[in-house]
Parts: sequence; C-alpha cells; structure tokens
Amino acid sequence: MDAVLQVSIQNVIRRCQADYYDYIVVGSGFGGGVLTQTLCTAPVKPPARVLLIERGGFEFSSHCLNTPRPHWATTLTEGPSQDNDIVFRAVKSSVNTVSSSSYEYTGGPVHCIGGRSIVWGLYTPTMHPDEASAHFPASVCSYLSEKDGYNKAYRLLCNDKKANLASPYPLTVFTIESVIQNVNKALDEGIGRQFNARPFEVCAMGAQFASHEAEDVLYRPLAGAFSTVSWIMGRVHNHDEQLTVLANTQVVTVNQDDHATDAASGKKIVTSLTVRQTSSTTCGCCSCGEKEWTIPVGKKTRVVLSAGTIDTAVIALRSGIGSSLSHEPDQTEMNVGRGLMDHDIWGTRFEIATEGGDLGELGAKPLKLQSWVRFGNESNKSDWVLLNIAINAPLFFTGESTFARAVTYMDGNLDLLTEPQFEDKLRGGSNRNGEDVKRGKMTIQVVYEFCANLNNSNRVLDTPQLTPTLLIERLDDNSPKVPEMCKLASCIGDILAKAISKPYYIPADKHIPSVPPTKLARAGFGAVAHEVGTMRMAKTPGEKGAVVDENLGVIGWSNLYVCDLSVFPVSPAANPTLTLTALAQRLGHHLLEVRP
Repeated sequence: MDAVLQVSIQNVIRRCQADYYDYIVVGSGFGGGVLTQTLCTAPVKPPARVLLIERGGFEFSSHCLNTPRPHWATTLTEGPSQDNDIVFRAVKSSVNTVSSSSYEYTGGPVHCIGGRSIVWGLYTPTMHPDEASAHFPASVCSYLSEKDGYNKAYRLLCNDKKANLASPYPLTVFTIESVIQNVNKALDEGIGRQFNARPFEVCAMGAQFASHEAEDVLYRPLAGAFSTVSWIMGRVHNHDEQLTVLANTQVVTVNQDDHATDAASGKKIVTSLTVRQTSSTTCGCCSCGEKEWTIPVGKKTRVVLSAGTIDTAVIALRSGIGSSLSHEPDQTEMNVGRGLMDHDIWGTRFEIATEGGDLGELGAKPLKLQSWVRFGNESNKSDWVLLNIAINAPLFFTGESTFARAVTYMDGNLDLLTEPQFEDKLRGGSNRNGEDVKRGKMTIQVVYEFCANLNNSNRVLDTPQLTPTLLIERLDDNSPKVPEMCKLASCIGDILAKAISKPYYIPADKHIPSVPPTKLARAGFGAVAHEVGTMRMAKTPGEKGAVVDENLGVIGWSNLYVCDLSVFPVSPAANPTLTLTALAQRLGHHLLEVRP
C-alpha cells in the first residue's frame, strides 16, 4: 500500500518554492487528519491546498472495527477495543524516560497514516462544563457548547449528520430503552443516597453502529469506527489536486531564516522545514532514505504542527522555540515541552457466572453508562470525576496487565470464586437437581477518570537524540480516594448484579448477598494515549508560560500553529478525543477565515 503514497520530495519542494500550498500540516492523527479534512472539504474559492507530512507509512489495520470481519464479543473482555490495545502496544514508537528519577511511561506515538486514530477506544465524552470553564479560554468553551462544536465533532466521528450527543444512538433499533431506564433507576436509587453523583447517561461512541434512516441500510455497510485514514486514503487514490501526502517523512525542525518577520505584525515567520525521509519507498529511488531536505514555506503558507504531545514538543525544542537554543527572552519563558500530564485512571471488573446462559433483561447486549461524581465531604469535595460503567462490553485498557489483576470473580449467588473456579463454572455442567445447564457470564466494569493539572516538573527533554526522552517526576495522587472508590464500585456491582441477573439465581434460604470487597487497579502514565500539555493554550491573553493562543497560534509567530493534545491546558477527566476533534474543526474554519 505504501506504493500508492509514493511522492517525489523534489517535486514537493518545487511546488513549495512556487507557493503552491496554503497549509502544511505535520501529522495525520485526530488533530492533523481532521484539520486537513476540514480545510480541503470547505466550500471556499479557490479551494484550499494542503501538504500533509506524515512520519510513518500505511498500516493495514486502520481499526479493528473496520477489518473485513469486525467483531465485538459482548460477553467477553476480548473485543475490538482490546484488540486495539494489543495493536497500539505493537505499533507505538519507543520513548525514553530518565531511568534514575522518572515514573514509567507506558504510551508512545503511533507513526503511520492516521496516527493514533487507528487504535483508539471509540469513547467520546465531553469535558465537564466546570472543568472546561476553569482552564480553557471563554471563546473555546463557547464554541464547544453554545455553538454546537461538540455535536459537529461527534457527527464526523460517527458518520451521521443527524447525530446528537444528547441521544447518541437510535435506541429503537436495539430495543434497549427500557433496559437503560431500569438500570438507571436502580443505580440512582442505590447510589444517589450515598454519593454526590449526576444522573447516568449512555456513553457516546465514535463509530457508526446503526443508521437512523432505513433507506440508508440497503447496499451500504456501516462505516464502523472512525479514523482519519479513510478520508485521507480516499483522496490519495483519487489523485486529489488539493491534497499531497508526503509519507515516511519526519519533520526535524521549523526554521526562521535570517530573522524573518511578518511585515504587518512584526511576528516571526517560519520560512522552511527541515525534514528527514525515514524510508526510501516515499519517492521510489534509493538515494533519499535517511537524507535531510529543506522544504521552503511560501509567504502565504500556514504551518500546523500536529505530531502529538511528545513529537510536537520535540520539533519545537529542536527549532529553538522555548528552549535553551533560543536567545530571545519571550521564547525561553514559554513552557514548551513542560507540563506533560495524563489523567489518573482507576478501575475494577466484576465477572459473574450465571446459569441458563441468560443475562436477564439486557440479554447479550452491551451497555455503557457514564456519570459525574465527587468524592469527599461538603467542605472538601474533589473535582468532578468521570465514572464509567461498562456492562458486557469491552474497554480499551482492560487488556493492560495492571487492570487484568483487578478482577472479582463470582458465581450467580455472588459468592467469591478464584479464577480457575470461575473458568470451571463457565464450562457448564449440572445444577443441584442434576439437570444440564448452559452457562453464561455477565461482566461489569467500573472505571474512574480524574482531572489532572499540568505539572512543569514533567517535561520532554531537549536532547540531541533521535528518540524523545521524558522526565516524569510528579503524578496526581488520588490514592486517598481509594476507599470511597472501592465502596462505590462495590455498590454499583451489587446493584447491577441483582438488577440484571435473574432473581432465582439466589437460593431462597440465603440472605440477599452483596458482592465481595473490591480491588482497584491504576492505569500507567500514557496507557491510553491521553497525555497532554507540552504546548499549552493560554486561558487569557498574555498568560505567563503559555505557548499557543486561543486560536492555537504559537505566540510570537504569525504563520505557525499547533493542533494536537499538546495544546490542552489541563488533562481533562473525560477522554480528550472529542474535544481535540472539535478544536481541529474550529482551527480549520479560523485558518480559512484569515487566509491571505
């Protein structure tokens, strides 16, 4: 497939010398890929022309829901999300950490067409409004909520022009509306009295699972999971004049030649990029591999770094932006590479063996619910914590070894089992009356996601090595909340086990049981690719240490922007994918509005 992506870098350079491209986007994941699509599909005259530079090539599996036989094993933890976890760990690039004083980093960039969009877990929550208003500029918050930015992003992710986050699924297709209401009622009644929790709602997922329109179904397979690969490769196959994809090419630096500045604003301008071809397949000759090239940037061209939280910071530091290489005070005061943070994730899983192979009213259908909760007393409440409940459905990180240990196994009476005993139960057999029974199981996963402020002790180091090096000195410590998290998780498991499983599984001569004590596991830093903050956005103009403004323009530069998770001024509790998608669309419209 890489043969389709063969582009002559010499021809690209000649085009750039002729000021052919309006935009150069570095990186093709959720930030760069969505931004490029927004720019190229906008109904403007003349159409925008984009050079998209991607460090990697083409990976065959764009997403496990988009393979020839997508599967979702609803009663197992092994499903497409877990498969994606396996693929992510196989294709991610290596990142060094300072071994003597750093916490372990378990993530890594994904260098290929589509970036991390080929291995994400589909979950698309919005940020809590209080959290957004506390950290993001007012104009960004207004766009996300009041100007429907979140819904616009969600419609792209699920390939549905009528989609709305308030009602993410055509529930009548699955006839689970009553199930959701009943489960919600049980949770509200059981939890609301003990914890400060918001009403539960269905989790929105970034994939097309069903159509809202009956006429759309015939001869039109569902789009499956979103990735930026589909649109990009569609344009490549059609030899689109608007889009040039320069794959297998690493951007090393952005350059300002001869202290060039913008005549109108006096700000610095990027005049060229230094790139290094990482594979000779890009142009089809044997002389280009591992060679560095200089790509000129036209006078009207805007450059957008979307290489990810780590790689974007590395490019900026190598270029002297916010690093010791810069001799300008306004540049060294910027927190480039500093503030690296990932939200804290804790979770547990209940596995319940049931007789009869029937999972109660829910049947074999999966269900994911979410709510916002707060821990602590009235005088010392924590920030809002995103609570996820997955019933008979997989989550991205449950395949991680840490989470695999936080499992409570039970039988239909909610009595504790060892893992071998549980597996033995699932093999089937006879009940106490000697009758053959079919075995089934119900899975309940409870996950907590915490907001985390950026910490300047965590940073991408400015080193000459090709492989990035991280120093992670500080993590948010939510361990004091573990007792409350365990209590709430046990309460949820208890309520759902009784509400969903058949009542007659509990012998009449026994008291109503409760689930055994719960154990929690903590995800590693970067485990789900949500690290943020190395090119932070200013909440207000002139904010000390900020790197980009509210329109994601690098402060002090007129034609340089950033569009990836690095711009987040906080690591939100909610998975950041939907927010980044919305920010990419917003930036695309802004760039078109200010196009020379």
